[in-house]
Formats: sequence, C-alpha cells, structure tokens
Amino acid sequence: MKSGRNYAGTFGLAAVLLIMWQFPGFWYAGKSDEESYQWFGLNEEISGWEYNEIPVGDAAEAILVADRMDNGAYRQGDGPVVRVFSAKRFEEKENSVGLFSHTPDRCWTNTGMVIENDEPYFRNVDIHGIEMVLERRVFSIGSQRELVYFGALVGGAALPYRMDQYLGSGRKRESAARGDEGGAIARLVNTRVWGWAFESFVKRARLAGPQQLIRISTPITDSVESADARLLDFFEKWLSVVSYEDEVKQFEKQREVLE
Repeated sequence: MKSGRNYAGTFGLAAVLLIMWQFPGFWYAGKSDEESYQWFGLNEEISGWEYNEIPVGDAAEAILVADRMDNGAYRQGDGPVVRVFSAKRFEEKENSVGLFSHTPDRCWTNTGMVIENDEPYFRNVDIHGIEMVLERRVFSIGSQRELVYFGALVGGAALPYRMDQYLGSGRKRESAARGDEGGAIARLVNTRVWGWAFESFVKRARLAGPQQLIRISTPITDSVESADARLLDFFEKWLSVVSYEDEVKQFEKQREVLE
C-alpha cells in the first residue's frame, strides 16, 4: 500500500510538472507561423524629408541588447523635425532585460524631463492594417516640449493593451539627480507595473518572443495639435509591413559575415 501511494504521488507530481511545462504554449497559442508575423520595416527615404542617422552610442537605448536598432531624425530644411527609433529582437533572450522595460516614461524622466498632463495618453492607430495601441505623451524640460508616441509588436502581433506600466511612477518624478534609482521605489509600489503582467496573462498576449519597439517624436514649436497631425501622418511614411522571416535571414547572413 505504501509503495502504491509513493507511485501515485510520483505520477501526480509528474503530471503537475508536465501541465506547468506545457501550459504557456497552450495559453499563449496564437501566431506561431513566422510567415504570418506582423513586423515593421523602416523607410529612410521619404519624399520631402532628409534622414540623418544618429548613433545610439551610450544612450539609454544601448542597454536594450537589441539585435537591430535604428535611431535618427527626419528634417524638412529649416522646418519640422521628426525623431524616430526602432529596436528589434528577432528571437527571445531570456537573460536580457525586456525591450519594454525602458519606455520614455522611465528613461526620459531620468534625464529631468517632465510628463505633462496632456490627454489623451494613448491612441488606437491603424498602420498599414495593423491596429496599434500607441502611448502618447507630451514631455517638457525648461521651455522645450516634445510630443512622443510609442508602442510595440511581440510574438508576431501588436500588443493588445497599453504600455503605460511606468506612466504613474514617471509622473511622480520630481528630480533626475539620482538617476533611475529615484524612480525604482515608485515603480515597485506602482500597482500598474504588476497589473501590466497580469493583463498580459488575462488577454493571452505574449511578453516574450520576437519583439519590436517603435518610438516617434517631434518638438512642439507651434501647437500640440499640429505636432499630433505631423506624427499621425508620418507613421505610414516611416513604417512599412515587411516579412519577419526575410529580415531574420538577412540578419543571420550579416552576423555570419561579422563572425
């Protein structure tokens, strides 16, 4: 009898472990065919605009450990400026910080910028048929103001919920003197940070897998309304839908050359 109970316990434990092992694959099942992945390519040549690449260097984005990062600015002579940033991971990196851990709400406030109380804080934007939930912010430092939109694709699809996990703590920042340390406690006690992961679970949307983070911004030189119109009109000029599989192949060829 004792031996039978031991076998039953062993099989029960094995069954529990098997369920735990297989559960993520079942729960987050969805886009698994790489050919069906939604992925954005970047257009450097836009009629009427001149593009200048800006090296990431030691900027905050450098810690993202992305497979590919594009950072630059488009200009119309002495007119408007549109700044763009894209970071891509073609495969999951389990031991690296997530691309979504360093949104402007966290990184820009570390430099002393302030999040203004300017709504809406997000917009649903259709970019070539991909429905993106994009965060919208107005940042300021001194007399300089910048409108920014940012959002992400993960696991072959647009995030179906907001990337506002650091909005609350970012709005509470009063000083950049202590760098990121000053906002760490605020983030720990911010329920939205923990709720963000829970929302991912409830909506069965992956946080892991191939990721792309996009950010676009422009100085507010006249009015917020004109800055909004400029960026909303710019998305489909800057971004195009491309093959994830083709980009991976190209990335692997480039990596082989470097090796």
